[in-house]
Amino acid sequence: FISLASFRRVIIAMASGDEYIRREVMNRNLSDEDILNAYRYCDEVGIETCSYNIVGVPGETEGSIRKSIAMIEKARPDSSLVFKFTPFPGTKLYDICLERGYLDKYDIHDNYFTHGGFMNLPTISKERLVELYYEFIATARAHDKTLEMTRSTAVLDQFASRPSRIGAHQVWYCPGRL
Repeated sequence: FISLASFRRVIIAMASGDEYIRREVMNRNLSDEDILNAYRYCDEVGIETCSYNIVGVPGETEGSIRKSIAMIEKARPDSSLVFKFTPFPGTKLYDICLERGYLDKYDIHDNYFTHGGFMNLPTISKERLVELYYEFIATARAHDKTLEMTRSTAVLDQFASRPSRIGAHQVWYCPGRL
């Protein structure tokens, strides 16, 4: 059906490769099989796929992030987006993060672009989250079928290669699609 509707590209919100995190924390009722089948179908009918992923969700561990990295390797999307989890005011997850002390007072903002870094999770250190985040980006990039080195991606790569409170380390993009 979607190929008949002239879709050329879809973003599939995998969010997490860990079914528990996806279902119980993020309230997304999708199995790993559902997600992998969606990628297979799109590949069969010639629709490009982009995976939407989030790192640093409450409850995540190194193991759950590794499941997300492994899921990218299994799904083999054409490109990927990797975001840091940002709890937005007015959402259930924001209230949980605030209540449990996961947010620093300077990290309490109302939009993604002013949110500086990872939260204080009891399950994994900020330092390890940053390392796994960059590993996730590197894995996604290694499997990226659309990677085209353009002036824009070269500039963003400079930011991605060094930690800062701004730049591409906050958002991974679909290369060549800016």
